[in-house]
Amino acid sequence: MNAQVIPSAWTSAFEAGNSFEVTDGIGSGWFVVPGAPNAIAGADHRILIAQLTTDGQVSGSFRTQIFPMGDASNDDRADITFLDGVCGCNDVTAFNYDPNADFNDGSCIEEFPGCMDVSACNFQPYANMEDGSCTYAEEHYACDGTCLADTDGDGICDIFEVLGCQDATACNYDADATDAGSCDYADSGYDCDGICLADSDGDGVCDPFEVSGCQDATACNYDATATDSATCTYAANGYDCEGDCLADADGDGVCDPFEVVGCQDVTACNYDGLATDAGSCSYPEAGYGCDGACLIDTDGDGVCNPFEVVGCQDAGACNYNASATDAGACNYADSGYDCDGNCLADSDGDGVCDPFEVSGCQDATACNYNAAATDAADCTYADAGYDCDGSCLADGDGDGVCDPFEVVGCQDAGACNYDADATDAGTCTYAEAGYDCAGDCLVDSDGDGVCDPFEVVGCQDALACNYNADATDLGTCNYAVAGYDCDGNCLADTDGDGICNPFEVVGCQDPAGCNYNAEATDAGSCDFVTCYGCTYEAADNYDPSVTFDDGTCSFAGCTNASFANFNPYATVSDGSCTDAPISADFNGDGIVQNQDLLDFLLAYGQVAPLWGGQEWIQDACNIVAEPLENLYTEVDFCGAVDAPENCEAYGCIYATASNYDASATIDGGNCVWTGCTDSEALNFNAMATLDDSTCSYQVCPDFNGDGQVQAQDLLNFLLAWGTIY
Repeated sequence: MNAQVIPSAWTSAFEAGNSFEVTDGIGSGWFVVPGAPNAIAGADHRILIAQLTTDGQVSGSFRTQIFPMGDASNDDRADITFLDGVCGCNDVTAFNYDPNADFNDGSCIEEFPGCMDVSACNFQPYANMEDGSCTYAEEHYACDGTCLADTDGDGICDIFEVLGCQDATACNYDADATDAGSCDYADSGYDCDGICLADSDGDGVCDPFEVSGCQDATACNYDATATDSATCTYAANGYDCEGDCLADADGDGVCDPFEVVGCQDVTACNYDGLATDAGSCSYPEAGYGCDGACLIDTDGDGVCNPFEVVGCQDAGACNYNASATDAGACNYADSGYDCDGNCLADSDGDGVCDPFEVSGCQDATACNYNAAATDAADCTYADAGYDCDGSCLADGDGDGVCDPFEVVGCQDAGACNYDADATDAGTCTYAEAGYDCAGDCLVDSDGDGVCDPFEVVGCQDALACNYNADATDLGTCNYAVAGYDCDGNCLADTDGDGICNPFEVVGCQDPAGCNYNAEATDAGSCDFVTCYGCTYEAADNYDPSVTFDDGTCSFAGCTNASFANFNPYATVSDGSCTDAPISADFNGDGIVQNQDLLDFLLAYGQVAPLWGGQEWIQDACNIVAEPLENLYTEVDFCGAVDAPENCEAYGCIYATASNYDASATIDGGNCVWTGCTDSEALNFNAMATLDDSTCSYQVCPDFNGDGQVQAQDLLNFLLAWGTIY
């Protein structure tokens, strides 16, 4: 009968033909899986549960699980007790009434109307009366409404698939398309007919591509690419666009058309302030202005001052001048004289006319000298240096001190050679600033002989970088840093690397070295051994003391893909491979027993992803991992500020990692293994480092993960039979 037996101690006794008794707490039984030929009742609505041969009495009880009409989502459960007598249907109203039955075995079948056409979707194998209710699937569809052929699994049958562009923004968008085909798009700024989406001025150039600019080729800002007219700027008349003359023969910076020829001498009558090139100049006659008027005619008589003739204009005068234009002094003959100065009468013949004879001192140097004296008399004389009025004969500076008595000397009381008797200013000598006339400091606070105003504060140490030989007072000294001169240059730099010999640091300069020294200036030996090992904590040989991963991490687990607990991240087999499920405790009571088997049988024969419409199976088995790109951002080793020289060689070098980089040769410590990281979950993966939302807390009956619940899953389930969690 193709029955399966739940492993137990009674099976060997039963198969040997001996008596047996099932009394343990878990219980036991035998079963057939849904879909097995002997799991469906025949035309008599019966099914063979067991066929026993015994010369004794058969007694006991069974718990049965029945799926009416093969509906695995709905089951009936019944307890059946075996006693002496004939078992059968003893209900006279039943379709299968057995008059010989002593005990009703629950096999009674009522009259059952229904669809009896095996090709109908609602064929009822238990129906014994056709009721005309048959329904049939549409052409190309199965009874559950799914396509008979749907290669891409999109819910549209292959025969009805329409290949076309599915992007509504494309020019060849096909609203009826069910499978993606190529799409054609309008060029940017245009519609699918090649017409501008926006062309405000209707010039055939789309607004986004309009170029505003000057369209006059003669303009300085002419733009050959311009499609819309904008302001043009032109060169000034006579100039080019750079502001240079189109013609400037004399190179004077004034363009030929704008040259002005004229007199450039401001003193000329025809001076032209706008003239750029020299022309002829005209000048007035001497003494006259350009208008012919006198430059100076003080008396306004029409005769220019330079040409005035001053003279006596009295014809009766001895010096009458007929050419005189301005009145000058007239000389007349003295009374008693003629114009030649001859006396009209001079009795003594001394040349003094008699009427004019005067007795007096005739010594011109005398104080009482009488120039009019014609006859001698007594004379009186002035004191030496003075005239007869007591005034100095000579007082060049008019200071009242006669020149012979002047004393030249310094008259500034603040000068060192001041002379209180000096009447005329002479040269003064002064003390130098800060000093007195004796050459001593006016102020010398520190008594160092340098006057305070002339003190120079500065470094007096000749070894200092800011040594000042002129410093008189001590100031701050700046010294070169040890190993350097005052200009910051090394005193010694043998290798010329800009680092002074005393400060050279010999060390490993390779960042991949265990003894890498970022401060090393000269290359030393590198250690590439002691800090290399496995840096991933999930690995069995993880070494927290190492810094660089050398690709030697090993992950122990089941490496055989044919077992249910195969771990794709495992690199070393730990002998743990098994088909026993992590858990088969469907009802969560902590033990795998009869009830869990019944729950498992509800799923038997179901296929992913619908799983017969049973939500609990869908929830447990239809687990979709979050895509890696949503969980992890790839490390850009070359984009880092301190990127290593061979940055392109860095990446994840572990082939089992989710972000394995086949081109990487140096592990960058960025490997991730996605999976369930919750240790409370049924599918917890100790090797996973990045949770991908696949954690499951409900037992999935598809133990081997092949997308269907079938015999192998049943065998796996039985491996967990009796397990206590």
